[in-house]
Amino acid sequence: MDIIKVVFGVIGRLFSWLLRPFAGVINSITSFIGNQITSVLNKFMPTPAQLFPPLQVISNGMGNTVNRLPDPLAPFRPIMDKFNSLTARNGKASQCKAPAAKPFSGSFTAGCYRIITGGGPSNGHQPKGWGLSSWNAHGAKRSGGSSWAAVHSGNYWPMDWRIQPSTRTAGTWTIKTGKHHHAGRQPKDWGLSSWNAHGAKRNGGSSRVATHSGNYWLMDWAIQPSTRTAGTFTIKTAGGPSSGHQPKGWGLAAWGAHGGRRGSSSSWVYTHAGNHWLMDWKLEKSNGCN
Repeated sequence: MDIIKVVFGVIGRLFSWLLRPFAGVINSITSFIGNQITSVLNKFMPTPAQLFPPLQVISNGMGNTVNRLPDPLAPFRPIMDKFNSLTARNGKASQCKAPAAKPFSGSFTAGCYRIITGGGPSNGHQPKGWGLSSWNAHGAKRSGGSSWAAVHSGNYWPMDWRIQPSTRTAGTWTIKTGKHHHAGRQPKDWGLSSWNAHGAKRNGGSSRVATHSGNYWLMDWAIQPSTRTAGTFTIKTAGGPSSGHQPKGWGLAAWGAHGGRRGSSSSWVYTHAGNHWLMDWKLEKSNGCN
């Protein structure tokens, strides 16, 4: 605190030089102010001993002593001990166990399926009962090696799909065209895909879905029981080629509006972020894969 006195002393000397007739009065005033500030600071500021309490010497139970800081929780120890005694069971402290994770596929097993719209957002205007389809014709041809996916009413245009465990991403599935659709000119074994690039980007939160030949461009899909419509599943992106720029967790969707309407009996298929726009899908066993 002496530095304050020094500062005010310098100020006093400066003023005494400038105002020699009043030097004595100025020195008295600055000295008084400095003493008052020092007194206030000494009263309210903690001392080093208060900031850093001395170490306590305690026994470590083995005939030796160790030093440590006082226990800051000491006032609360009786309450903590009481709580522990109340939660003890059969002489052992109870342990909270997290619920076991649900099987990622529910009752779903690999096989040949029809994938059918089973529910979704009312403002998507998508009828139920339309089957997931892929044709390399009829306006759905993307290229010689890929087709745009759609859903279609009835039983003729929908595709039979072979769903198998992915060898690329653990706990996920690949979904491939299960047979050659002659009228749709759709080869079998093209994988259901989603990319947020390469002409398939709808916007920052959704992508257009296609099928593609080979095993590089297809998507790995997470198939989980829906919490919105009983007996249905959600199908979400879960892995794929990095060059596809497709985020994980986007749900397979179909809408009869919002640019998704193909015709009065069919809609284009997309993936969408979040849990509102995705579709609930029925997976019906089929014998149509060959």
